[in-house]
Amino acid sequence: MQSLLIGTLAFSLSNTPFNKYNVNLPPINNIYKTHINIPFIGSQIIEYERIKNFESTVRLNGLLNEVGYIYMSKNNPYDYTFDIVLENIVKKYKCEFYNPYYDIDNDMIVFKIKIKLLNFKKNIILKKI
Repeated sequence: MQSLLIGTLAFSLSNTPFNKYNVNLPPINNIYKTHINIPFIGSQIIEYERIKNFESTVRLNGLLNEVGYIYMSKNNPYDYTFDIVLENIVKKYKCEFYNPYYDIDNDMIVFKIKIKLLNFKKNIILKKI
């Protein structure tokens, strides 16, 4: 559940000249949000905000109530690390994230999540609020 937030944090980089990988990323200070219902478990709200060129915040409310950070590599936008809060969530719930991207045309973040512990798979879409 908090792992949903972690996938969102992977988009912490900006579209600046250092971005030689030609990756579109959300603008700094925009907030993206979604509400997910996990059958028989409950609901989770995920908020993502890029706060610096190489840092994003993920806020979880619902089943999990946590705030965590994602730190991006200055050399490679696909290379990122989670803070201890998000790392613990990923490990605890055995989460995996697939195909994360920022849809610049529709201004939304999209990724797939798999939570092995719950046998849960879902396409996640975070929309700008």
